[in-house]
Amino acid sequence: MKLSFLVPFFWGELRRKARENAEKGVPLDILSDFVFKSLFTDDNEDSRDALRHLLSACIGRPVAFLAIRTV
Repeated sequence: MKLSFLVPFFWGELRRKARENAEKGVPLDILSDFVFKSLFTDDNEDSRDALRHLLSACIGRPVAFLAIRTV
């Protein structure tokens, strides 16, 4: 089931939470679903590098190539 209609909600929620946390000097919680997804699924080089490094840390081996398939 695709929940693409929720994307604007997640981005709005992320921006709101980021503003609140910035005022308090607190980083965003990576364990929060919308923060995790925003960080690792954005279509840019920083996001792909972050995902590659996360996967490398999880499997204990370097990940040289990363391909993401959408279904």
